Amino acid sequence: MQLTIDRLPVTDISRFFAECYEREKPVLLTGVELTDTERCRDYARLLANHADAQRVSGHVALPLELTGMPYPAIPLVDSVMSRNGIALKPSPVKVWMQPRGHTTLLHYDGNSLSGLNLQLHGRKRWLLVSPHTPPPLKPLSYLSLTNETFTPHKDRHDYYTFETEPGDLLYLPRYWAHRVRALESDSANLNWVWTSLQPNLQSRVGRRECALLKLKTMIPPLSRMAHPRISPLHYGDGGPTLLRNYTDAVDPLMLLETAIREVISATRIPFYQRSVARQHRQLVANNFRREDQPAETS
Repeated sequence: MQLTIDRLPVTDISRFFAECYEREKPVLLTGVELTDTERCRDYARLLANHADAQRVSGHVALPLELTGMPYPAIPLVDSVMSRNGIALKPSPVKVWMQPRGHTTLLHYDGNSLSGLNLQLHGRKRWLLVSPHTPPPLKPLSYLSLTNETFTPHKDRHDYYTFETEPGDLLYLPRYWAHRVRALESDSANLNWVWTSLQPNLQSRVGRRECALLKLKTMIPPLSRMAHPRISPLHYGDGGPTLLRNYTDAVDPLMLLETAIREVISATRIPFYQRSVARQHRQLVANNFRREDQPAETS
């Protein structure tokens, strides 16, 4: 069914951790002070062109220490990123900027990533689908095997739809499938991501992710077939501890159930692969492109 996302003041840190972070429940944290969103947008461009910035498919990745922004510090973000029990990539901060109309394909974030996503400039419309009632998923992938017009069914999916504006900070827990549409020119976002060292087996996608990781350790060629092609040893950059925690949680029944589901989902590929590929090309081409620039197609 369609859900209504909770909103909390970004200063209410204790309530955030108790009611949302620990329960892995999405929430909109409001009230980040952005006194000059135009300056924030320009600073996002500067970050994207920094010598240490890494251009990745669809976004720019940055080390944590590079992202001092032209607004007051956000204690909630600092609290999350300094917690024990999480693994951070070398560049755990992502910068996004898309033109009006850009739409990401429906997906959940790989490497079991959770994130805090700050709207710096413009507005975006979000669709989140619960990992308890996920959309169809491409085999060995975090991409949804759906077309551009996919709409959650109220009787089969639990989902949120909402908009973010400058100063909104979205907490997006791992495994929540999301599709995002830019509503204004140069919609700019900054997000911080991490991987929890402990698995979450309470949701269907959480169990799937652990089982897929186990299968990839047992059958190494599966890692080369997956999207993206990440070795289990580099999963979430959590090292052997994270890999052991996630794969030890998998029992034979979970492994068999996941393998059967992946085989069944493969039968949908001929009907949706062209649409998924088209949506992925848009994700890559439109980042940091203005409305008056042509989109890249390769």
